[in-house]
Amino acid sequence: MYRLLSRILPRSVRNNYASLLRYNDILVEPERFIGFLFFIGFGLSILLALYTSAIFNVSFWSSITAYFIALEVAFYSYFLLRADAKGRFVEFVLPDALQLMASNLRAGFTTDRALLLAARTEFGIFQTELNRLGKELTVGKDMGTALLDMSKRIKSDKLEDGFFDSFRDKIRR
Repeated sequence: MYRLLSRILPRSVRNNYASLLRYNDILVEPERFIGFLFFIGFGLSILLALYTSAIFNVSFWSSITAYFIALEVAFYSYFLLRADAKGRFVEFVLPDALQLMASNLRAGFTTDRALLLAARTEFGIFQTELNRLGKELTVGKDMGTALLDMSKRIKSDKLEDGFFDSFRDKIRR
């Protein structure tokens, strides 16, 4: 049922929602989650429209439409703001993390071990990403692929554009 509700939206909007869910570490099938949000938004808008039309003598259909649009915009904005906040935090701690990784590499650790040792608790959300990246490298995943996968989970322009170059420069020093 939820999948059918999500098909109302254009594919580009569904793809945007899917990337926002990935950025927010929500491990649910995107189409089901979007359908659930539509269902909840529609149910809440009916309740709010009933209340508004009874108290303020406003048209039921216009208020249900307005509430539904407002709720869906609020849901999307919430996930977008959370993803942006995560990305800004990662951009803030990225230089320190790169510095730790580079010093670990200069100390003679392997790349995967240097990443795992650089994952500190003060890095917060980025600590889990560094741990995940280090574990992926430990099991044999290609570094380029693992770094690209990490940039798909964090909404950050700096991470997407300059992470490879920064990491390579820090290793060479």
